[in-house]
Amino acid sequence: MVCDGRSLEAAKYPELYAMLGYKYGGSDNEFNIPVSKNDNPDFVNIIKFSE
Repeated sequence: MVCDGRSLEAAKYPELYAMLGYKYGGSDNEFNIPVSKNDNPDFVNIIKFSE
């Protein structure tokens, strides 16, 4: 999953929510994933997890 700061539903991604919680924002039933801070547009941070 690309680290672009998007909001995700906790019920749809329970393992990822358990790991991140509201560390990067969100509330209620949605949480945010982190934003890549790399200045190189060809480089993307990715979170890998199993469902």
